[in-house]
Amino acid sequence: MKVRLVISPENASWIIGKMCGRLADALLRAGVSATIAGQPDDNADINHWMSHSIVLQRAGRKSSVFITHVDDPYKTSHIATVLRDRADVGLCMSRDMMRALIERGIPAERLWYVLPAFDPPEEPRRIRISIATRLYDDGRKREALLLKLAKECDLSSFHFEIAGLGWDEVVPRLEQGGASVRWRAGSDDYQADHRDIIASMRDCDFYLYLGMDEGSLGTLDALALGLKTIVTPQGFHLDIPGGISEPVVSYEDLRAVFDRLAKERNARIASVSGWSWEQYARDHVLVWDALLRGQLPSSVEGEGRYTSANELAGPGLTRRSWSDYYKGLFSPGRALDALARLKWIQPLRRIKARVMRAGRR
Repeated sequence: MKVRLVISPENASWIIGKMCGRLADALLRAGVSATIAGQPDDNADINHWMSHSIVLQRAGRKSSVFITHVDDPYKTSHIATVLRDRADVGLCMSRDMMRALIERGIPAERLWYVLPAFDPPEEPRRIRISIATRLYDDGRKREALLLKLAKECDLSSFHFEIAGLGWDEVVPRLEQGGASVRWRAGSDDYQADHRDIIASMRDCDFYLYLGMDEGSLGTLDALALGLKTIVTPQGFHLDIPGGISEPVVSYEDLRAVFDRLAKERNARIASVSGWSWEQYARDHVLVWDALLRGQLPSSVEGEGRYTSANELAGPGLTRRSWSDYYKGLFSPGRALDALARLKWIQPLRRIKARVMRAGRR
């Protein structure tokens, strides 16, 4: 399969440019011949336009167009023209937008969707826990609960910011349990130490206190910064309206909170773990293969990423505000944008883009 990805110079340096480049790279890794240019290729099997605003003519055997952010009638009308005269199928970025366009009169057989992809971080962010208390030989701060937690649970979802003396034996055990830890024992300058504690709290999600000795003043600092709390329901903690996010008394309470927080975090990470550029490219190829075989895009089967065509019939998944959509008709800026998408103005847009690029050099 020979594919030309068509992108205008004005989009090449922003997010659509990135998506175009990542798609091309993934296609090449999959063995598809893919090139990027500002013009279509009449000899290509597929010309895929990265914006509906730049589609000037039919080219190649078949063509598709990336559709995104259609939020006024001008864009819908332009897409209808493009799909009628210049492209075979429009690929939305979601089922929801596809269904919204069908509601607005775009023929369902000319639309499909490909879910987006992204560059995942090298390491997902851990849940950050602030602790600001010193430990004592008698164990009054109940750090034994943390030691048991580190022994029995996987703490790789957590980072601890600890301030205070006495954590020498606890910190290594937390790290052995998979947590990352930053510990500062403090100094003789309590004002400087407090500034450091506040600074470290700013990047945290929760404040943790396990003692049963009336309360932790660090809880007040944490709440004033907007942190949630995992603290014991006793002492002045009980006098803070809504101040206890996660009450813990027993070890079972503590473990239940940490298990739930880790499970929720890991579920969020897993929810987009398959949204890779490789999958993005595979989804495009499935659609293009269908086009080249003379089939409708709705015939593709996308390894669980797609809903069947029958399920896409009917109203959109999300109720949209018709007033927000139609008020675009009365926006001078949107009207000018619509004029700029007219076929005979496209050469002027390219000249403007070249002048702007030259001016930035």
